[in-house]
Amino acid sequence: MTHVSVRRDLSAGDPADGIRSVAERHGATEPYSLRALLGGSRVTGAIWRGFDHRWEYNHRLNRFGSYVRQRAAGWAVGHAAASGTGSDTAQFEEFYTVVHTPGVRFEAGTVTVPIDGSEASRIPFEMDVHHRLDGPVDGDETVEVVLNGFDVSAQADADKLIHFDLTLGDLDVSDDRETASFTVDGSFKAACETPECSEEGVDYELDVHYLLVRGADDALTVADGGRAENAYEWGVGGEDEEIHAENYGQDSVIVDAVRGADPDNTLAFDSISIDVQQHERDGVGHPALANAEAVHLLAWNTAVESPSWAEGQLTADAHLFFKNWEYGMSSNNVFALRDAGRAEFDVSLTLLRFDGAETHDARSRDDTLDWEGGNADPNTDDAVVETGVGSE
Repeated sequence: MTHVSVRRDLSAGDPADGIRSVAERHGATEPYSLRALLGGSRVTGAIWRGFDHRWEYNHRLNRFGSYVRQRAAGWAVGHAAASGTGSDTAQFEEFYTVVHTPGVRFEAGTVTVPIDGSEASRIPFEMDVHHRLDGPVDGDETVEVVLNGFDVSAQADADKLIHFDLTLGDLDVSDDRETASFTVDGSFKAACETPECSEEGVDYELDVHYLLVRGADDALTVADGGRAENAYEWGVGGEDEEIHAENYGQDSVIVDAVRGADPDNTLAFDSISIDVQQHERDGVGHPALANAEAVHLLAWNTAVESPSWAEGQLTADAHLFFKNWEYGMSSNNVFALRDAGRAEFDVSLTLLRFDGAETHDARSRDDTLDWEGGNADPNTDDAVVETGVGSE
């Protein structure tokens, strides 16, 4: 929750000017409520639309995250990445939308879910979230919750990802209109039987970032944003068998317009799912992988991008891609081993329409992150790159 010192800002000059300056520095324009100003809500919001991520060679999942979160000084877009044994540089792109619409405000939160269980077994998780609102919901106000990212980090030995799904349940507002409740549920599956792994079991923590969008009925409309799916297989032959995102990692989302067709509509995630299966051992891959139950991660994309309008419909590209190997990547590390497998993706979306938006800006940010390897603790600031929204 954000805390703003109004007393400090009103210590000199006209009180009205002081409150106005506090509001403007925190993204608020008149009219605004003092409770919203002093609380955790924002009249300018940043909505997560996913990520593209790529290592130089493939790794276990020591830490992986992509999110938009609320800080004291505004919004931040973050990416987290940590490899296992080998050092590497991650290249990534984050996608998000910045919105300011009179009559609409945004409240963000994060919950941490422990993931602890046996290797190669799906570990379910569920958590009830009760978010205390910055002011009661009005009778003509719409409230919706969307996924604003995630960050999963190993608490012990890193494993290789097999399955991850994450869903936000339906939102319920309490009788006193002051609390919004929903569930966070999903499952996680990982394993590692290759030489770099020394510990049994799966031990991770998952930070789930969420965003509450609330606004008057004539300013905010919520509708089903559809879903996107993708599935494909890959082998371990030569350069001609290497897979690429532009050929294997795309789907389209087509959604009917909500009260007209213009750019002031944003797709946000309700749920994400990835499933990566290693092919049965049939002589493919490196002998060191003979007992493996999962594959290393080279690239992972989950995003919605490039929305366009035509004849009352919104069409967007869905980036849904996993890659295990790249031809020649062993030149970066002799332990960068190839394997054959299959990847499946499934995401569901919400369509948010903002009527009378003064700002509606679909953005992306690309950057790199260097990681030291050596099975270093991923739960440090060195594994994260954050950029304040508006500073690009």
